[in-house]
Amino acid sequence: MIRNLILILPFAFFVQSANVKAAEFKSVQEIVAMDDMGDLFNLSVVFQRCSGFFMALAKFIPNDMVEQREKLIVISAQNLSFATRLMAKKRNLPAESQTISDQIEKALPVYIDIYYDHMELTQIKTGSMFDEFLKTEQSVCTQLLNMAQS
Repeated sequence: MIRNLILILPFAFFVQSANVKAAEFKSVQEIVAMDDMGDLFNLSVVFQRCSGFFMALAKFIPNDMVEQREKLIVISAQNLSFATRLMAKKRNLPAESQTISDQIEKALPVYIDIYYDHMELTQIKTGSMFDEFLKTEQSVCTQLLNMAQS
């Protein structure tokens, strides 16, 4: 599975980077387009960001949309699971390692906040929580998760 992702990623995405308002935040689309996807650390970071994106989306949607929210939480958890396994493999540690979980647990809330804040600001500006940046992030993350599950 990991080998297939590494082989496919360089060819799977030719994505123009969107302008991101958060200073120094590298989006999923930027990492995939510009960084070495053969490096398990980078691949883990992509899945962490995707997990944060889907969790922010779950957090953003109305409380009465329980089924959709639960589906997004499951997708977020799947991304987080891949991120954890990739990081553990990169560091030659078991996936249950406290070191790995501490590292990911520190990063995930940051990603959730960045995406949530972007959704909130976009909705205030345009009336819709999605702009081209978020649509592309969702598309790339969905494609990556589908590839990882194959």
